[in-house]
Amino acid sequence: MGLIMLILVGILPGIFALNINTNAGAIAQLAATSNSVIPVLQQQLPGTFLNSQSITDELSNFLKPTGEAKDKTFAALAAKSRTIGNKLAGKTSFKQLSSDELSSLRTDMYLVAGTIG
Repeated sequence: MGLIMLILVGILPGIFALNINTNAGAIAQLAATSNSVIPVLQQQLPGTFLNSQSITDELSNFLKPTGEAKDKTFAALAAKSRTIGNKLAGKTSFKQLSSDELSSLRTDMYLVAGTIG
């Protein structure tokens, strides 16, 4: 039991962490990539708009073992990609984000990467 707790507390959070020392070029590339996929995703279901909570819910539900891609999944991906791009716009370092913004960005990136994967 102690070994399981050590893994959960000591190792697992590192998998989901952002590298605070990421260079400005990589951050700019991430923002540009996030914004470049939006038109492609919106073509899948044009005119679909979701609120912030339904976007997160849609992507979270898709990532469940029983999750299925639905029409709203592409719209949610586009919206979450836009959110990532907006959070990183004009930033040259993750240090310019508050701890709440970093946590939110990490969650957003996890949802998008997991859904696309």
